Amino acid sequence: MAGNNYVNNTGRQEVISAVQVLDYKQIAVAGVYAALDIPPKAVLLSGSVKVLEVFDTGRTAAIALDGDTLVAAAALDAVATTALTIPTKQYDSQVQATITTSGAMTQGKALVIVEYVIEARSAFSHG
Repeated sequence: MAGNNYVNNTGRQEVISAVQVLDYKQIAVAGVYAALDIPPKAVLLSGSVKVLEVFDTGRTAAIALDGDTLVAAAALDAVATTALTIPTKQYDSQVQATITTSGAMTQGKALVIVEYVIEARSAFSHG
């Protein structure tokens, strides 16, 4: 095999899912809200905004993480799933996602889901 410094990694880990519930009772006014904390060395894999119960007409949510826009305006006024745009970088320190809502809310519930792994973490081994 090529490369004398290469080491086969036998450590394995499950994908970690961070979930933030957006409930109109908690985000009743337009504003910026702190959301998910992402730990150091995290590599994001996927994510989405999943509307379970519709919010008021025309309402949207923007989601950002450490200056990266994950979604500019996810529609919250229809039961749907909006994929997040996942950055192609690793976060060296803990970062926190923010959610910016577009107006007053009197109804609705959604989930923001972000899936990630952490470099060099091992929950069990194989091999």
